[in-house]
Amino acid sequence: MFRPKDEIRKKFTCKECGKQYNGKSDFQRHVLIHLEETDIKCPECPKKFKQQKHLDIHMDFHRKVKPFMCEICGIPFKTPGLLTKHVARHLDKSIVCPHCKNIYKNRLSFKDHMRDLHKGLPIDISVRPLYCTICKDRFNDLDSLRDHVKIHNYSGAFECGYCGKLFRRKNNLKTHLLKVHT
Repeated sequence: MFRPKDEIRKKFTCKECGKQYNGKSDFQRHVLIHLEETDIKCPECPKKFKQQKHLDIHMDFHRKVKPFMCEICGIPFKTPGLLTKHVARHLDKSIVCPHCKNIYKNRLSFKDHMRDLHKGLPIDISVRPLYCTICKDRFNDLDSLRDHVKIHNYSGAFECGYCGKLFRRKNNLKTHLLKVHT
């Protein structure tokens, strides 16, 4: 007599939940789950678990345990999956610095480079006009902007008391005061 494939495959059916199994050993392993304590309650919330190991994993969330640390930036995560998603963000395409042509593996290292070495310069130099990222002054060309940002890194700068603009020379500040604030 000929039987459909589905009938041949699914020989064992669990009376508790209706789940079907092909092999006897898989079915027997499953039946043991129903014999164990079925309602292990979380002491912190209303959730219930069929196995102690699942409760143990769940309890880490209540304890705010974050054992999976990102080696790039040091941020901790609760699960390896969350860490993997986070690390993928670091591993974007490599980035070439538009100012010095150095190559960086990811956005994070490039941002650190911009902050440390090119303070005040924009990341996108193709957009015109160019603006100083510190004081928002406007420039028509990149060379003028590069000269300008040096004053932000110069500890002996002269600051205008009215608008906060910085000058490397005292005479330039005087000229500015006469032209702009008189």
